[in-house]
Amino acid sequence: MEQLAAAAGVSKATLYDNFAGKAGLSEALMDRKGAALLETFSATLADGFTPEQFVRRGITIFVEHVATDPEIYRFIVNSTEIGEAVVDDIAAPITAILDALLDPGDAHDRDAHDSDASLAAFLANTALGAILGSTDWWSRSKSPSVERFSSALADFVWAGLIGAGLPPSDEQLDVAAVAAAIAAAEPRR
Repeated sequence: MEQLAAAAGVSKATLYDNFAGKAGLSEALMDRKGAALLETFSATLADGFTPEQFVRRGITIFVEHVATDPEIYRFIVNSTEIGEAVVDDIAAPITAILDALLDPGDAHDRDAHDSDASLAAFLANTALGAILGSTDWWSRSKSPSVERFSSALADFVWAGLIGAGLPPSDEQLDVAAVAAAIAAAEPRR
């Protein structure tokens, strides 16, 4: 908080007057940065994507946003109070999308669907852990380049999803179905 106050040219007390401590500042930054990230991603959804392109584009947009303000990214994600909520909020729609891709709706066996839902949650959290952890490291090291890092990370995540059971497909994602999956996902807060 002292470093933030000094960078902003205000006293630490002024920061505390305007935000409920580190958690309040983290929430305000998360809202602002999260909205910008979602706006950028939403603008590209109309283009239509295969599942692989969706993963790659999402990672690229995320990394590019982190590259513009790496200190703010680390502040938000590494804030214990906020970091867990951020992960849960991001994992929920990713889980819903993966669940829809793993279970295209023709499964009659409830146990099979529950198994797919569990796998989707596992894959979403595993992929998210890889993305957040490696981006945290990259935001400090700044090497390799944004483009190379995004590409390598997307290769890693996509190969992991396929290797764990996500069926590869060249069909474009149904944007309405993706939006419905995101809307149906409830954050765990």
